[in-house]
Order: sequence, then structure tokens, then C-alpha cells
Amino acid sequence: MQAKSSKDSSTFPSLEYFLPDNEYDSDDFDFLGYDLVAEQNEIFIIVPNISRANVTDNNPLRENGFILYISKESIFLGKILSLYRSISMRYAYVSFSQDIDSLSYISVATFVNTDGNLFSQICKSGGNIFAHITPKQVIYHFDNSCLDINNVASLPGRPCLEGNSWEIFNFFSQKHVISVIVTIFG
Repeated sequence: MQAKSSKDSSTFPSLEYFLPDNEYDSDDFDFLGYDLVAEQNEIFIIVPNISRANVTDNNPLRENGFILYISKESIFLGKILSLYRSISMRYAYVSFSQDIDSLSYISVATFVNTDGNLFSQICKSGGNIFAHITPKQVIYHFDNSCLDINNVASLPGRPCLEGNSWEIFNFFSQKHVISVIVTIFG
């Protein structure tokens, strides 16, 4: 890997961290179909604010927002149900957060990728999947202002990622990217 990041780091590494060792020497290196030298800015437009999991002042985490998170070396789509922060040794509900590191945990409805760009909340043994996750598990928060039929279209109980949202999921679902994420945040 090109750059090193501490395991306790709360920021996501730069794109070069995901490149295999000694393979970025060529000007023709192709990463996800993009020439990094000529089109590096375009990659960051596709996956904006990757270093902060796309949690910003203009795009805070809030209820009913969608995130990608990692658990046991798998990437899941999560719909935020509630956010909690530790205050005076107790957990307090917060309606939104512009700083992911200030949260203690996040309650999510979990959706598993089932077929193509379709996701399901129903587990094999029946029932729905819910989880309490730590902020460290959040990889990416989808843009609240663009979360419409073009990004996450709801079929009956089965969200469907489309467009840039689907490309972002595909990027993070690659085995070598998951391996790097697990190494960093493991």
C-alpha cells in the first residue's frame, strides 16, 4: 500500500492507500476504469468527502438517511433509525450529527445486497435485520439532498441503489477495498 494510516485514525485514507503496492508507477494505471493521473478529480466527485464518510455540515447524519457500513468483512446498506451520544455517562438520543466521531452508536435497519442493485432487510431465518453499530463502522453516508428515486428507489421492502449510489457501493464492495478497510478499522 502506498500510504500508511494508524488503526485508531478516524479519518479515511487517501485514494492512493487502496492501490496495490508498486503498481502506481505507470501513467496508464487503470483503477475502477479511471485513469488516476488524468481523471483523479472525477473519482473524488463520484465518492465525495470520502475522508469524513461524507458526513459534513451540509450533509449530517440523521434519521431515515442511508449509509454503507462494514461488519464482519461485509458491506451493508443501513437506514438510520436513531443516533446516540454519550453524555454524563449515559446515552442520549440526538436527532442529527455533523460529526460522526461524537456519536457513541447508531441504530440501523440493515439491508443485504441480494441481487444486482437490489437489497433486502429480510434475513434467511425470517424477520428483519436491525443493528447497533459504532461510528467507526460507517464507511459512507449518502447525500441527504440527493436521496430520491434516482439514488435509492424503494420497491416494496427492497431498496434499489441506482446511479452514483450504486457506483459507490460497488467501489466499497471490492474485496481488496474491504481488506484495506478491515486492516485500518478492524
